[in-house]
This record gives sequence, structure tokens and C-alpha cells, in this order.
Amino acid sequence: MKVIVSRYNEDISWTEQLSNVIIFNKGEPDIESKHPIIQLENLGREGHTFYNYFYENYDNLDDYTICLQGDPFDHCKNAVELVKQYQDGSGVEHGFAVMADLRYDTTLGNDIMMDDNMNQSKIPIHLVYNYILDVYQIQNIGWTFGVGGQFIVSKENVLNRPRIVYEKISNILKRTKSPIEGYVMERLHLPVLCPQKNRYAEN
Repeated sequence: MKVIVSRYNEDISWTEQLSNVIIFNKGEPDIESKHPIIQLENLGREGHTFYNYFYENYDNLDDYTICLQGDPFDHCKNAVELVKQYQDGSGVEHGFAVMADLRYDTTLGNDIMMDDNMNQSKIPIHLVYNYILDVYQIQNIGWTFGVGGQFIVSKENVLNRPRIVYEKISNILKRTKSPIEGYVMERLHLPVLCPQKNRYAEN
């Protein structure tokens, strides 16, 4: 199992409790860790880190990959305990599990996002879904997503999608530091990486 950490300027000392970690650093380069550190340009939020990793390592993935933010505890208070629990993939139904304290139901048609100040903005969730999966999805499907976009996924699930899907996602996310598609991908992890889990159809 590999643990992928997408860091900006967070304290990553918590990773010392874990093994098989790679730190992808998008912040200041003056950090030290016992784990490998790979410097990346600060683009695309954590979603770009995760999907670019799947693209670059498509033929060399561990059986499971855990994807975490530099401070995973903001959205998953027991993140370290969950990583240890998932060491052998046990408890990961259908090869995918979100790592989040808050979970919400959403649909392809639910294109309204609320920020911390309860301001509304629209996100192109349906357009991104159709583009990255090369489909024209008319039926309004739905699923449950975890706030913060952290998850564990099996190698088998990642390989169920062609490599070009991860290239597409990486490319649309790396356009700016905080693309609106980053918030879309937070919601699309499950339908991209585990379409058979927790899906429901709406008329």
C-alpha cells in the first residue's frame, strides 16, 4: 500500500507514524522527512496530485493507494488510524472508501456549491463527468462523496479506467492554482474510481 500526501505548507510530522509514504510538495521546498519528497508546481489542488500520480504510475501501482491532504485531520480526524486499519485493504468495500468525517449525497445535476460563508457558486459537474469519461450521460445519477476528497482505492479500480482518463483529469486541474474543477473532482472520486458503489439513479 502506498500513501500519497499532497502538501502545500502544512506540518507533515504526522507522516512519521506511517510507512510507504510519498510527499508531493507544492509549497516551500524547505521541508524534511524520512519519506521521499517530490516537488511539484502549485497547481490543481490535491486532486491534481492524486490523478497525476495515477497517470504517471499507471503501470506501477501498489495494490492500494491512499490519497491524503497535507493536513488530513481537518476533514478526517482519525486519518492515521484509518491508514493503519487499511494496511492490507481490509474493510475497503468494492476497492474504494472515502476518508471523511462529513459525507453528502450529490448528483450530476447538483451543480451548486456553497463556500464557508454560505455563498453559492456553480460548478460544471455534468460537463466534467462527460468530458473525462468520454460519455454523454443524460440520466441524472447520484452517489455519496466525502468532504475533503481523501480516499483509498485499489489498483484494480484505478486500472478499470484507461490511462487517458487520468491524463484528462490532470490536465484540466493543472490550469490554475485553484481551478473550479478541483471542487468538481472532490465530488467525482467515487463515480470515477468506483462506479459500482453507492450509486443510485434519479428520474
